[in-house]
Amino acid sequence: ERVVLVEDFTYEVDDESRQISAGSRGMLIRIEQGEAIMDFGRDGIRAVPVDMTDIPASLENEDELKTWEESGHILSQISNKFFWPDNMDKVLAQHFVPVDYLFIVYQDVGSESGIEATDALMEVYPDIRAVFSQLEFVTIPLDETTEEVLPDLKGSEPAWPVMLPFLAPSYTYVLHHDVTEQTGVLMDKNGKVLARLDEAELCSPETVLRKVTLAIREDEALREKMNAGHVSN
Repeated sequence: ERVVLVEDFTYEVDDESRQISAGSRGMLIRIEQGEAIMDFGRDGIRAVPVDMTDIPASLENEDELKTWEESGHILSQISNKFFWPDNMDKVLAQHFVPVDYLFIVYQDVGSESGIEATDALMEVYPDIRAVFSQLEFVTIPLDETTEEVLPDLKGSEPAWPVMLPFLAPSYTYVLHHDVTEQTGVLMDKNGKVLARLDEAELCSPETVLRKVTLAIREDEALREKMNAGHVSN
């Protein structure tokens, strides 16, 4: 979703002030703590106070509230950034249309721990997807060089999409999950983090199944409660 600045926005680069003029457009990534995380292309990823954008006005002008059935902000941003590891074909964005929850596996795919985690996740993947068809797994590589990723994948070949290696460092930053080692992050399609799993937990199929199931069930219950409150009002 594109968002427009309604005021000039100033940011610092190497102790030098730079300005993005009012009227400039950026791609909204997510909103957190009163700031819109936006991609301004050449000006990079910036955290802009929401009041400096047209977001408040847009919300006021909407005739209806956005529903859960609509595409999420995060998924719409990253859905065309993946490939299938078995044949290297690009994943079509339509694959993510029915997805409400994304389990991101950050890992060095060729490392011993990476292969161990992938094996464990492959064990639980069919069962958890049978219960939650609206859930998808993806891998975002943490390999030191992009050249390592494709050869390393041959040793694991996960059944789910893998982010294009040259994009992985940027989107690891953009998603603000603050990962430096193998980590699992469960989020909804709008970027809300529901659960995090560390390296040891990722290597335990039982733990993955338990924590992911609990987090999605709790989110579904909360959403149902909120919807019921909205209807009653």
